[in-house]
Amino acid sequence: GDHRDLHSFPTRRLPIYTPGQIVISGHTDNIPISTRKFRSNWELSTTRAVSVLRELLRYEKIDNNRLSIQGHADTLPLVANTNAANRARNRRVEIKITQGSDNKNTTVIDVKK
Repeated sequence: GDHRDLHSFPTRRLPIYTPGQIVISGHTDNIPISTRKFRSNWELSTTRAVSVLRELLRYEKIDNNRLSIQGHADTLPLVANTNAANRARNRRVEIKITQGSDNKNTTVIDVKK
């Protein structure tokens, strides 16, 4: 698939204007969290995905049948969580747009906060 940064996307190319299924996935680093707001990295990663979904819906109505969110906690790191820079890379939200039933035509957009 194709990986891109959301901020480099022209507005007309945002996921709302690209046909296909949209999956918004939140990720964390491997440092456990336990606060009043987030009891686990699962809750934190899911909340990250929901916040990006809310932001997208501020601009345009998207058919709910095209949307889903996922929280992966620390289960799918991009890099090893061996230092602060790597942990920062793993704290992310991805927007995945899949076209076609074979999932071969997929674009992944990394959302930087």
